[in-house]
Amino acid sequence: MPVTTTSVTTMYRIEARYMHEVSSLPKTKAIIIVEDDVEIAELMKLTLNDEPDYQAVAVHDGIRALQLMRSLKSCVVLLDVMLPGKSGFQIFDEMQQDEALQELPVIFCTAGEYTNEFKRRNIKRVIHKPFDLDELVAQVDEVCRLA
Repeated sequence: MPVTTTSVTTMYRIEARYMHEVSSLPKTKAIIIVEDDVEIAELMKLTLNDEPDYQAVAVHDGIRALQLMRSLKSCVVLLDVMLPGKSGFQIFDEMQQDEALQELPVIFCTAGEYTNEFKRRNIKRVIHKPFDLDELVAQVDEVCRLA
């Protein structure tokens, strides 16, 4: 389905609503999903929102992802590698340079093989697509328990 100005505007309105929902639930742990495939992002969001402690919000491009990370306190970011605007690696590198974001845990979710890039950045948490939803929840549980 082609992306139109109307669909992008609608997407931003939906994400603003989710940000409001997350901010109104003080006991909920927020999760930021950065995934350009809307169907995968929705599946991840629905799966995590079914868990009692989590409220997930999804963004679909790298630029909005950094803005959301700076405005929403979350326990983890689920980050795709291939994104419009900025790649997941560019986002991760910017996070490492930003004192407010450098301690925010990241789990990369990717269909590609980026072993050298992960090693170079000392990235340990990677979920390979297609992934098992139970694995997704287990990794998020582990990271958010430590946060």
